[in-house]
Amino acid sequence: VGEAPANIAEQLVDRIEHSPAEPGVIEQLPHQQERREEKRVDDLLHLGLGWNAELLLALAIHCTLYAQSTSTLLLWARDSARRQVLDWTIPPTFFAALPPAIVLAGAPALSALWRMLAARGREPADFTKIALGLAINGAAYAVMLLASLFTPDTLASPLWLVACKVALTVGEMLLFPSALAMLGSLAPQHRSGLAMGLSFCAQAAGFWLGGLVGTRWGSWPPVTF
Repeated sequence: VGEAPANIAEQLVDRIEHSPAEPGVIEQLPHQQERREEKRVDDLLHLGLGWNAELLLALAIHCTLYAQSTSTLLLWARDSARRQVLDWTIPPTFFAALPPAIVLAGAPALSALWRMLAARGREPADFTKIALGLAINGAAYAVMLLASLFTPDTLASPLWLVACKVALTVGEMLLFPSALAMLGSLAPQHRSGLAMGLSFCAQAAGFWLGGLVGTRWGSWPPVTF
């Protein structure tokens, strides 16, 4: 009785070893693995499509708002800002140089802030940075709205425009790197180039829309704009 299980096991092993394999089974294994891998990649792609669409939309909205920095905001500086300082008149193009200066001064400070928060385990997620960047971009134009409301018939202080430019640039520093990083991480490796190409398309669409909005500057009053 004690030898029965051993004999049965030996018979099973012998039957498996000497039984003919079904044709094509072994050959199908690599193809099945490839199909499973392709399905996994497609599932990841579909999972990231929603996030990718939101990221591309965020880039387009940001570029639409930022396009006014070198167009209508400079027209506001020319027509509505008090630019006389002693015997010198500030040229409107002076304000176009503010964003690069803000980036040079603010980028190291922002990087130091992220490192400090990361060391404490409190660094915000990339999507939170993107949402915060968009909110600050919107607040930049709330500043210009206040400038138009408080000084409807007189020249306004150029500090309103400086505050707007600072907010736009800080929003860009929050949004742009995080959006591009998320696009790169969500896209499959073999489609990362496509994701970057779509990001450039979103930026182009945003600047194009910003140009269309800018053409309404002369038609709408500043408060409405």
